[in-house]
Amino acid sequence: MTRRIILIGAAVYLLFCLIAFARFVGVPASDVFSSDASGYSRGAIYLLQSFFYSLDGIHPLFSREPGHSFFLSALYIAFGVENATALFLTQATLYFFAVLWFVRCLSHLAGERVAGICFFLLLTAVSVFHSIFSGYRECLALVLLLTFSSLFLTFLRNRTAVQAILTGAVLGLVILTYYSFLLFPFFLFMAPPLYRFSFI
Repeated sequence: MTRRIILIGAAVYLLFCLIAFARFVGVPASDVFSSDASGYSRGAIYLLQSFFYSLDGIHPLFSREPGHSFFLSALYIAFGVENATALFLTQATLYFFAVLWFVRCLSHLAGERVAGICFFLLLTAVSVFHSIFSGYRECLALVLLLTFSSLFLTFLRNRTAVQAILTGAVLGLVILTYYSFLLFPFFLFMAPPLYRFSFI
């Protein structure tokens, strides 16, 4: 994609982020980290306090994926516990660069025009901003999926061992963040005819 398209997309995305961010200014952290988000946040807090994934510091937690809590614990170390502003800004930044990397890789497969359209669609989807400006796992899962897709497309072009390892590692992080993707690797093994590649 051209620099002009990237700059226009970044400007539109920034405008959307500012509009969405203005809506959440002054919202208490207790509202951001509520319901399921509260569970992930408490898991992150106990990871920092006792290096133990738990909701109460006593019993291990098995009902929630640990990926988002590990992500939150890193943010809490850098910006303080349940800093909603830092979370929103970090998620918005990670999402933008994940989209940019993905469409650059996509352009080699589908062409510049398709990549440009995809770029603007991914940066302006309303549901994406709902994920970015929340304490839930969906934004992190989306960033990881885009990262995996970028690595996978790169791997299909170059097919090196290092890229295969990185692609698999990121897919593992996707599963640890969102268990619904547990069966996704099996689809990849069944799909070689779609991208003319053999795993054998």
